[in-house]
Amino acid sequence: MYDAVDEKQLHNTLERVCDSSRKYPSDGRHPSQLEPTALKFYRDSARDRLLVLSGIFAELGYGRYMKPFNKDQYAGTNGLFTENNSDRISTLVVAHHDYRGGEGMTDNGSGLAALAEIARVIQGRRLKRNIAFASFDLEEANLMGSEFFAASLPKAAFKHLEQVICLDTVGYGTHTFIWRGARGRDADAELVQRMEESAGSLDYTFPTVDLRKFSSDHVPFATRDVPTVALMSMNLEKYAQHNGDTAKHWLEMFIHHTEHDTMEHYEPERLLEATRATVKFLMDLERKNAKAHSFPTQRSSVISYHSK
Repeated sequence: MYDAVDEKQLHNTLERVCDSSRKYPSDGRHPSQLEPTALKFYRDSARDRLLVLSGIFAELGYGRYMKPFNKDQYAGTNGLFTENNSDRISTLVVAHHDYRGGEGMTDNGSGLAALAEIARVIQGRRLKRNIAFASFDLEEANLMGSEFFAASLPKAAFKHLEQVICLDTVGYGTHTFIWRGARGRDADAELVQRMEESAGSLDYTFPTVDLRKFSSDHVPFATRDVPTVALMSMNLEKYAQHNGDTAKHWLEMFIHHTEHDTMEHYEPERLLEATRATVKFLMDLERKNAKAHSFPTQRSSVISYHSK
């Protein structure tokens, strides 16, 4: 099934996402540093990207559930996308739609493009696991969106959610890698091994990199003991050359959070391999023949999201 991933489709989706961002130029500042006008641009750009993504999932025939939330001076909206609109969710594939640099091409337009393409490829398959997709707001503001989403789930739901796969910044650099740790939390060793094996079966080599100083939307789930694995990309040779000193050599390793995060610097092979490897990973999980679990019959905030 991984070979159904279409490079042209990925490019078109990424272009659609970035096109919605070009009227909101971002200079890379953290949301907490933004004056009111720039903060409004940040919010509006995230809203428009979610609308684009929601439209793509609608074209694919997925159910769409939107949940607005507020925290401090921030307002955001998370999106959940499911094919069969049921409570039976065991695997959640996640990305974020806000950004703070350039057009937000790799961070995280690339993750959104991967979400949509994975959803297209698995659409209509009779899978044992029900795979859902989520896009979170305010990732750049200390993971507010994914934290709100995870905190809104009833405790019983975490007994049945088997894994979360995070795709963040997968459209740039020389290598895709497995994000080993974030905010002091290590990735799930078994899922890391499975991702390495799935990628390896496609002749991809995904090294593991420990980025505990960084964070992304898998962290609120990991802190609640849900197994997680995350993919990212960068100029890995430069990271090794500078012993991981991102503070002094950021632009040699990354472009996200800078004005350079645009389609001009898109690396199609990174996004293609991350998407294909994730599809292969999901199909390999299917072959484990594990029983899909259900969320409790009492509706959680996930299922009570407003359908759009």
